[in-house]
Amino acid sequence: MKYYILAAIVIVFVVILFDLPSKSQKYVEEASKQFDPARSELQQGFNSYVKMAWTKEGVEFGYIYLTNGDKVKYWFLSHHLSGDLGSTLFEFSDGERVYMDGGFCCEVQLPEKQLRDRQELEEVIKAYDDTTP
Repeated sequence: MKYYILAAIVIVFVVILFDLPSKSQKYVEEASKQFDPARSELQQGFNSYVKMAWTKEGVEFGYIYLTNGDKVKYWFLSHHLSGDLGSTLFEFSDGERVYMDGGFCCEVQLPEKQLRDRQELEEVIKAYDDTTP
């Protein structure tokens, strides 16, 4: 019986450990509370359909404009500044928030062709999540 309890404790510990947010996830979460793209002066991002700004701490934030008229807020911290894969927090117009770890290197670089809708952006997020920049 002791071994079953010990095994259960180890399993719970592993699940908790691997479900913890990364350092860069915490950082972009905090930046999202302080820096709102709607209240910021934005400039052209890497892609023609991205407008962005930088914080003093190096977080890129802004809007991704989709061809269906939606715009998605984002906050990105490079792996160069975080010591992990880096992270991007996306906030959709309905308020849902999605993290992507890794994927981007020094700035948000999406496909050249403007993304059509949320589904296309979510496909990009899934494709690049947890990948080394």
